[in-house]
Amino acid sequence: MEIKSTKIGPIAEQGQHLRTHHGITENDPWYWLDTKHGDPNHATVQELVALENKWAEEKIAHTHPIREKIVAEIRALTKETDVSAPVKHGNYWYFTRTFEGIDYPRLCRVKSNDVPTVNAETTHENEEIILDQAKCAEGQEFYSVANQVIDVEGNRFIWGEDTTGGELYDLRVMEFATGEIIDDAVKQVGYSLAVVGEDLYYTRVDDVWRAHQIWVHRIGTDAAEDELVFEEPDEKFEIYVSKSRDNQWVIIGSYATLSTRIWLFPADGKRRAPRQLTTPKEGLRYSVEPAGNHLLINHNLVSEDETLAIVPTPSIEQFEGTSLEQPLCPEETWVENWTLVEGERLLEVYAFEKFAAFAMRANGQTAIRIWVRSQAYQGEDVPLDETAVKSLYNESFSIEWPQAVRVIEPASNPEWDTNSFRFTVQSFAQPPITAEYVLTSDSSEGGQINVIKELQVPGFDPTQYETRLEWVEARDGVKVPVSMVYRKDLCADRTNPGLIYGYGSYEASMDPWFSINRITLLNRGLVYAMAHIRGGGELGRNWYEQGKFAVKTNTFNDFVDVSRWLVDSGWVASGRLAAQGGSAGGLLMGGIANQAPELYRVVDAHVPFVDALTTILDPSKPLTTGEWDEWGNPLEDPEIYQVMRAYTPYENVKATTYPTMIAQTSLNDIRVSYVEPLKWVQRLRDVSEVTDANPVICLIEEVAGHGGGSGRSKKWDEFARSTAFILDQLGIQE
Repeated sequence: MEIKSTKIGPIAEQGQHLRTHHGITENDPWYWLDTKHGDPNHATVQELVALENKWAEEKIAHTHPIREKIVAEIRALTKETDVSAPVKHGNYWYFTRTFEGIDYPRLCRVKSNDVPTVNAETTHENEEIILDQAKCAEGQEFYSVANQVIDVEGNRFIWGEDTTGGELYDLRVMEFATGEIIDDAVKQVGYSLAVVGEDLYYTRVDDVWRAHQIWVHRIGTDAAEDELVFEEPDEKFEIYVSKSRDNQWVIIGSYATLSTRIWLFPADGKRRAPRQLTTPKEGLRYSVEPAGNHLLINHNLVSEDETLAIVPTPSIEQFEGTSLEQPLCPEETWVENWTLVEGERLLEVYAFEKFAAFAMRANGQTAIRIWVRSQAYQGEDVPLDETAVKSLYNESFSIEWPQAVRVIEPASNPEWDTNSFRFTVQSFAQPPITAEYVLTSDSSEGGQINVIKELQVPGFDPTQYETRLEWVEARDGVKVPVSMVYRKDLCADRTNPGLIYGYGSYEASMDPWFSINRITLLNRGLVYAMAHIRGGGELGRNWYEQGKFAVKTNTFNDFVDVSRWLVDSGWVASGRLAAQGGSAGGLLMGGIANQAPELYRVVDAHVPFVDALTTILDPSKPLTTGEWDEWGNPLEDPEIYQVMRAYTPYENVKATTYPTMIAQTSLNDIRVSYVEPLKWVQRLRDVSEVTDANPVICLIEEVAGHGGGSGRSKKWDEFARSTAFILDQLGIQE
């Protein structure tokens, strides 16, 4: 296939690939790019990638001065030499250090009975270096760490390394006493890891990058001797493995968008067959948190926003004999303990010896609630009957914080026997604060909040910025929440540049988190808006359900309607609005550009899922089958085919004038293939009216993943590169 360089960018030759579904036949002229799922070693693909990057650099070259300035501003706002709040795990306190001019952090620990005093400038006298990522990353274009686990005794550290961005990890086992790697036999594993004595339980992924198997590896042995523990044959489900906080159980979870399956086995060092918790059934979503002598189960049997049930912990004897197919805790044994009120959504449960904590959403915002366990039932060996189960927790408290618009979320809490719960608070104008809720001796009084650490942002004055929450009426009458932040000296005078961000899928909530990078926008007078559109989870499960399957277009409509309100209300000048989103939010960007191209001056789509129909029609592609519960199955359902055909960006490019379009992607992205934005920009150049005033550019990282490059300098530059160009498009040249 031939590729031409033209005045509007690289133009790839069109081919013919006829697709017929539900009696509809259509041609995909750039399907040839998708051969073998977009092999980056294909000579023609390599040529196109090189030409796209060359073209993009030519179009953004004039913004290099502001790009460098933005990087310098981010660096000045960042306390490069810093230390995190120490977290207790066993007899040690763990923390990370960052250093000026070094891109990767260092993980350290100190042995201490009490919270050690650690500071950024000096090393603690008992400090041990566990993992120096900067040294590990030497000579690598990309370096990422996952699956970090410290064994119960605190003698070993296990972690996984990825040097491509492909999200497959080689495991390392280090002995603390010597600092030596004693095992590196296990390669190319997925996310999640559980350590039980000498055994490592890990996941393997299949050809379409679905975690489908759990294996066990004995430290110090050949990986060829590893044993298969569990396999999930259903292609809609992905699995994970973890160990409970009380160190008594290994949990295997198998998750699809609409259903859950969970198995348990004791973490006593014996290799036992996992047992299912309850009989699986379509539509049952739940999670399990072992809590000593009982299990906390949040589930959707009573409400789609989930409720809490409690059941006595299974006995070891239930894992003996021949009845392994019988469920450990059938649904009929679950005792309901908490039904949420309207406007609440239960997200996650955290169990401790003396209390339980619940991450929630309440009236659109994040929240944390603490339940204190009755002292009569705090011992792990106390047997429970149904009456006792209902009396387990006798006090309930919400963690209160004075800011009206903020994000409050659980932090790291690895210890089972503790009186405190770590959490973080932040907002658009509040750098993250790490704090703890400490139970008082009298449980009826609740607890007190202690601030542990606040992120220092040199030169940042939060009083100079205004935050607000607006409710915008969408075209069908539904009110859509919008979080906004801007400099206090701005007003709705129809002159401001603006940027609106959105996602709107997977029930993922986009909350008003703090960002140093965003400060560089606000200081240049941008009004920043985050649209909490349907398809997300900000207002509970129904908010998500209103933005998927046959009503997915609500997601795009909400974003467009909020964008139009920003202009009509005077907060953003007509012709000075940018839109931004990534992944499924990149699908959003393509959809809104097709629906209302006149609203935006520039649209920035990161790793965009813009060829969604082609992908979801192909079960051989990574992650497709599991996505049918999110988007629908257009292979089997003609209505879903028509719905997706009507909103997929690549399929719906129009012969009109689009905003300036930016697509950013990575060759090693396993979640959204870089081929999708490549095809999209080709169709934009072919069908729409592209000129020097509204170019279409595609930036392709050659060694990176779904989240872009690694290392903070690289991430700063990636942000500054696209941001400088966006600012230029909005009329800001400095």
